[in-house]
This record gives sequence, C-alpha cells and structure tokens, in this order.
Amino acid sequence: MQKNRTIGQILGDIGGLQELSQILLVLDELNRILHSFLPGHLVDHCHVGAINSEKNLVIIYLANSSVRHIIENMANPILENFNNHHFSFAGLVTRIRPQTVRNPPRFKQLNHDAKSKLAELAKSINRPDLIENETIIDYVKEIEL
Repeated sequence: MQKNRTIGQILGDIGGLQELSQILLVLDELNRILHSFLPGHLVDHCHVGAINSEKNLVIIYLANSSVRHIIENMANPILENFNNHHFSFAGLVTRIRPQTVRNPPRFKQLNHDAKSKLAELAKSINRPDLIENETIIDYVKEIEL
C-alpha cells in the first residue's frame, strides 16, 4: 500500500508540473495586485493571463474593447503598481478574451386554442396551479422542440 503524499511531493516528482505550479502562483499574485489596484467595476472584466518572459511583458486579458481602452490608458499606473510589489515589467499587452455566445432556447408560442385546452386539462384534474404558474405550458414548450 502506498503512503499518502502531499500535493507538493507529487508536483516535486514531476518536473514540469512544479514549474507550472510556480507560474500559476505568480499569475495568481499578479491578479491579486491588479484587482486591488483597479476600480471595482473593472475587476470582473480583466485578469493577468500570461507573462512574456522574453520581452518582459505582462499580458492582461479583457472582456471587451471598452475595458481594453480603459486599461491601456491606465498602463503606466498599472506597471508602477506591479513595480511597487516587486514585479518589474517593460510593458503591458492587452488581449480581448473570446466569449462564448449561448443562444437562448427557442420555444414555440402556444396559440390561444392550445392554451385553452391546457387550461381545461388542468381544471379537469383539479390542478389550476399548473396554468397559474405556467408549469404545464413550459413543459409543453419543451417537448414540442
């Protein structure tokens, strides 16, 4: 039976994962510094996603071009703030992160006749609440697709 090992021991056994772990810790710290500096309305719209070590650049991913414009105008103060926390970068690069677009499900609209028949059904089984909160209508919409 194998003895329990800590995460640190497991990562230590696998060279590349230890390096990856260190990079993730640095990115996490940079995000903490960035988010503590930014105005509250921007925090959810940007994060440090990478470091280009060859060119000594910090790469910040943004939700949209409006946030990108604001962050690019704040580039020097952001870099100074990182420098105050002992992270010195030659520059800042912004990237807009792709957003997944989810189309809402499309339901067919029930015509008046269909709604009336459902109301009659609900009444016949003594369940008017099904029509009042549209539970049965929602169910029918789902099965029609």
